[in-house]
Amino acid sequence: MYTFSLYLQTYKARSPVAIAEGQLDNTAIEHTYLLFSIHRNVRLVDIETGEEPLAGLKFAFWAR
Repeated sequence: MYTFSLYLQTYKARSPVAIAEGQLDNTAIEHTYLLFSIHRNVRLVDIETGEEPLAGLKFAFWAR
């Protein structure tokens, strides 16, 4: 079992910001979005702005 810290530095920011700490189940990057799951809570973050466009996201997947 591993514990991770996930940092994001947007194009506008001067330094990276921690957006998650703990046991990350899965992470994926597609275009300008970072999708990750921490303790079964799925979050979608816009990499360019650092904002989460979908509040309360319950399920998401990327087709490969």
